[in-house]
Amino acid sequence: MIQNRSESEFDQDVGSSVDLRQIYHVFLERIWAILLVLALTSFLGGLYVVRSPKIYSATLTLQVDQESKIFEKFKQDDQNTTEVLKTFEQTIISRPVLERVTSTNQLTRNSKFLSIYEKKKGLFDAVAGIAAPEKELSTEGVTATLTRITESRMRRGTRLIDLSVEHPNPEMAALLANSIFREYVQLSFEQYVSSGLTANRFLVEEAEKLKQKMRASEQALQAYREKVANISLDDKKDLIGQKLKELTAKVTEAQSARIRLESDLAQIKQLGANIGALLGITSVANDLSVREIQSNLSKFDSEFSTIKQRYLPKHPKYIGTLSALNEWRASLTNAVLKIPKTIETAYMGAKASEETLEAALKDAKTEALALNKQRIEFDVLTREVESDRGLYDNVLKKMKEGQVTKELQSDKLRLIQPAIAPEKPSKPQKVKIMAAAVLVGLMGGFMLALLLNQIDSSIKSVDQAEEFIQLPVLSAIPQITAFGNNRGLVVVDDAKSIGAEAIRTLRTSLSMLGKAEDRRVYLFTSAIPAEGKTFCSLNYAVSLAQQGSKTLLIDGDLRRPTVEKAISGKDKKAIGVTDYILGQKTLKEIVQQTGIENFSFIPSGTTAPNPAELLGQHGIDGLVAEALLSYDRVVIDSAPVHAVSDTLLMMKRVQTVCLVCRANKTPRKATLRAVQMLRQAEAPLAGLILNRLPRRVGLGGYYYDSYYNYSYYGKYGAKGVYGAKS
Repeated sequence: MIQNRSESEFDQDVGSSVDLRQIYHVFLERIWAILLVLALTSFLGGLYVVRSPKIYSATLTLQVDQESKIFEKFKQDDQNTTEVLKTFEQTIISRPVLERVTSTNQLTRNSKFLSIYEKKKGLFDAVAGIAAPEKELSTEGVTATLTRITESRMRRGTRLIDLSVEHPNPEMAALLANSIFREYVQLSFEQYVSSGLTANRFLVEEAEKLKQKMRASEQALQAYREKVANISLDDKKDLIGQKLKELTAKVTEAQSARIRLESDLAQIKQLGANIGALLGITSVANDLSVREIQSNLSKFDSEFSTIKQRYLPKHPKYIGTLSALNEWRASLTNAVLKIPKTIETAYMGAKASEETLEAALKDAKTEALALNKQRIEFDVLTREVESDRGLYDNVLKKMKEGQVTKELQSDKLRLIQPAIAPEKPSKPQKVKIMAAAVLVGLMGGFMLALLLNQIDSSIKSVDQAEEFIQLPVLSAIPQITAFGNNRGLVVVDDAKSIGAEAIRTLRTSLSMLGKAEDRRVYLFTSAIPAEGKTFCSLNYAVSLAQQGSKTLLIDGDLRRPTVEKAISGKDKKAIGVTDYILGQKTLKEIVQQTGIENFSFIPSGTTAPNPAELLGQHGIDGLVAEALLSYDRVVIDSAPVHAVSDTLLMMKRVQTVCLVCRANKTPRKATLRAVQMLRQAEAPLAGLILNRLPRRVGLGGYYYDSYYNYSYYGKYGAKGVYGAKS
């Protein structure tokens, strides 16, 4: 059974990969659409070129001077420099400048300029709502039009600006371009003078006010200095600071001495008369008298030790030395016992000195606080003087900068090349317009061709037929032009043509389907009318006769028979199939002979009012059976499957059915439906015949002109091995 596939699935499979050769053939097939669109766009482009007015463009070149101080603060910033240049580019064609140009040149009454309103196409349409002027036009309308025909462009990577004006009159274009620059310079100068005078007057008044304020603040500062003291506050602050440091150090020393003496005095009172312990106190041990006595006592003690070794205790030296030693010991005791009073006296003196120094430090701090208060007010007055002086200096600087800027105004823009009247028009650009028209035409034609191919549901190639219908293509018969006597017998009248070779390919394909005795009856049909089934069946039957098989062609299309007319060229309506079925004629009576050897045919016969009922009751089985007794092959040309049911009633004696499909015409769904109907009728469907395939489309990738002509070169081309014409 045939595999049912939707048309969307088929289109998806076909479009899964881009086949450039297929696209090329699509363009060839739809070349008429491409040429039609190309001709239309070329005609419109040519019409536009012919009807468009000649427009002249006058251009002057300006330079923004690099030496201008304007660029000094932008030297390291390219973006800011570009912004400055763009500002000049747009300012020169601003509305105030163009209004001055309109007024200066009296464009509202200038007949040369007013010709712009007479142009009814292209860039120079009249301003909306303004018809061709009969009297003076409004300044607003003329300025708007002047804005449309004026353009300012900055040359990339340079400081040059091109100012262009377009007009049908070349002299007017040059006049307007030069006038725009002059009016820009004049307007800039007037604006500068006006703003400069106002700014200078303001700065002068402000400078005078600041000067008076600065004098008042200086006088207040001086008066305060005289009020507080003759000595400088800064010097006084330094003296008091030094005094505070010295007093703080002395107070600290006094406190240390007092604390030390107080500690020693407390220890002495605690130890009482313990001479040994008292000598352990630092204040006692460091006393001069105690230290002197201890030194002498140590000396006599050393002498006594020596004497004890040499003399006995009763010796006068021994006794004298011992007596002196005891006296020094008594002196040490007396001296140690006197020290507490001395320390107490020193403690009282240290305490009194500490209190005196603390009082002096307190007075110094009070004096420092008072000085700080004076200093605050002094600093406030000083800052006010400095602020007023800074503002006054800035105003003076601005006044000087204004003088420098005044000198720079004249050279911001410099005219490099004035505008001159052009000799050749700039618009319309005929070559570019026509090239664009051709390009658009080609692109539009290609798109239209692809669109037509996309919406075309017919079968275009052998690959599409086999993939969608799931049947083999027995042969692909090319599109054949008129030839010979127009009988349609291509295998006779043009035996060496690619059409005849396609018919022979069909004969070979059918002969390979099985044994010859099992393939004697062939039926040709189609899905819809006008697909070429009669052409195929007729030429196939003749090709069998040329091969030596006695062949009979039966015209089974009882409604619109064409076999008789195709062979004889006349529509005689001779007796035939219907007469035999009704029993009015015999086989020998209805068979028509032709001038072609081994080939005969049977017309459809007398017109029957009800062919379907006739075939349903009697059929053509008897006719076919009797014909097979006298002929080797029987070929039946039947009616289209979708049109009538006649074909489905002829299947009992048919051994091979060939479905003819016209390339680029028969819808895929119609062919698929015809195959399904034949399958349901149990027809022995052999395959498809793709008829009238354009010669530029190849069979399995080969082109007809390069494939089928292959066998006609050399000795076979002269001998005519495929049969002579008759």
